[in-house]
Amino acid sequence: MRAAQNNSIKCLPFETQENLINWMQTQDLILQRWRDEVLNQPEADVRFVERLEAHRSWLQWEMNQIIKV
Repeated sequence: MRAAQNNSIKCLPFETQENLINWMQTQDLILQRWRDEVLNQPEADVRFVERLEAHRSWLQWEMNQIIKV
């Protein structure tokens, strides 16, 4: 009998708060560039851009909470 595969993704903690913030800032930059790329398309999906911006807003809020600590 085969053993069950464990396909779960393991999240390792960041070594420092600075590493976490740097990672989050990188994610924010990626979302910005993705938004810009979508907006440069002739038939931009405005709803998709709104979802990206909502995610960016959440990410920025989270960063601010971490920075305050």
